[in-house]
Amino acid sequence: MLAPSSPLGRTLVAALVLAIGFSGFESTFGLLGRDRVGLTVGSVGLVFAGVGVVLSVVQVVVVKRAVAAWGAVGTARRAVVANLLGFAVLVPATGWWGLVPALVLLTLGQGMLSPSLSTVVSGLAPADRRGAVFGVQQAVAAGGRIVGPLVALGLFGVAVPLPYVAGVVLAVCGLVALGGVRLDAAAA
Repeated sequence: MLAPSSPLGRTLVAALVLAIGFSGFESTFGLLGRDRVGLTVGSVGLVFAGVGVVLSVVQVVVVKRAVAAWGAVGTARRAVVANLLGFAVLVPATGWWGLVPALVLLTLGQGMLSPSLSTVVSGLAPADRRGAVFGVQQAVAAGGRIVGPLVALGLFGVAVPLPYVAGVVLAVCGLVALGGVRLDAAAA
C-alpha cells in the first residue's frame, strides 16, 4: 500500500519533495526580498500576509472549481506546474516585475496543491486506513518543512537563485511522482 512505487506511495513522495521546495521558498523569501528588492522585515511580513489571504481565497473559491473541472489529480498536477513556473520566474527576478508574477504563481499553485493532494491521498487509501494514511501524509509534509529550510538556506548562501532552481527540480520530481497516478470518478 505505501510502497514508493505504488500510486499512494508516489503521491506521498510528491508531497515530500513539494513540501521541501515550497518551505525552502518560504524560508529564503525574506532574504531574497532584502537582497533583490530592498524589502524590510515589515514589508516581508506584509507580503506574506497578502500571500496568506490569496492562499485562503484560492482554497475557498478556486479548488472546488478546479477539482470539478480537472479532478483531484489533474488539479494537483496543474498546481505543481504553477509552482514550477513560479520558481522559474523567481530564479532571475531582480525587482517587482519578476517577484509579483512568481508570488502569484507560487501562491496559486500551493493554494491548489495542499487540498488536491489530500483528496488524492483520500481516494487512494483504503477506507479502513485513511486516518493512518493521512497521518503519514502529515508526517511526510512536516519532514519536508524541516528539510526544506535547511537545504534552501544552505543553497542561498552559495548563490541567491539556487533554492529556486532546486524548487524547479523538486517540482519536476513531483510531476514525475504523480505521473500515472489515477483516481476513479467516485474517489475524485
